[in-house]
Amino acid sequence: MKKFFVTAFISTLAYLPQGTVQAQECTFYFPFKQGAELEMKSFTDKDKVTSISRSKVLEVSGNTVKFQSEVFDEKEKPLMKSDYTVSCKNGEFVMDMGNYLKGVNMDTYKDMEIKVETKDMHMPANLKAGDVLDDGQMTMKVSNQGFPIMTMMVKVYNRKVALVEKITTPAGTFECAKITYDVDSKTVFSISAKGVEWVAKNVGVVRSESYSSKGKLTGYTLLTSLK
Repeated sequence: MKKFFVTAFISTLAYLPQGTVQAQECTFYFPFKQGAELEMKSFTDKDKVTSISRSKVLEVSGNTVKFQSEVFDEKEKPLMKSDYTVSCKNGEFVMDMGNYLKGVNMDTYKDMEIKVETKDMHMPANLKAGDVLDDGQMTMKVSNQGFPIMTMMVKVYNRKVALVEKITTPAGTFECAKITYDVDSKTVFSISAKGVEWVAKNVGVVRSESYSSKGKLTGYTLLTSLK
């Protein structure tokens, strides 16, 4: 289940507002039109569907876009629904690492002490080959009457723009920045993985791929519909 939420979060690219600038100064990596809808499907390395994510823009206000994302399993059974806000600061998008908690049932930890620390990631307006992007990290510590119960950690690092290229999915052909990165996550077990995502202006993630720490493809996600 942990792997599912890590994949869902990265594929959604939930860039949240950390400040305000005029919309025309920003490059949105998400549809900037009320009512726009996206569908993304996640697959195993053997091309079997594992989940479906559908997002819809609910409201556009200045430099801010509010949208709702709902995730289904391979049989279209609803798994999770959350609202997000897309915006930017000083012309850059900011990925709020706290959004990993969107996939955590916080009711499990009611009446406990919870401490969350985040280091957010930034996405420059104009990505080009060779760009080195900053790291991001989220740590949640749960304790009960001062005794540690659980620590959840997710770190995304070594983010680099490999190249800019056109790729085609069932939703169409898009010019994308190809971004590579490493991911470390920890709850009960520690997992290290690698990822690649192709990101297009005014669209977002068009394709993403997940790899084991040894470089073996473990799954991928495609943008299957955009309207």
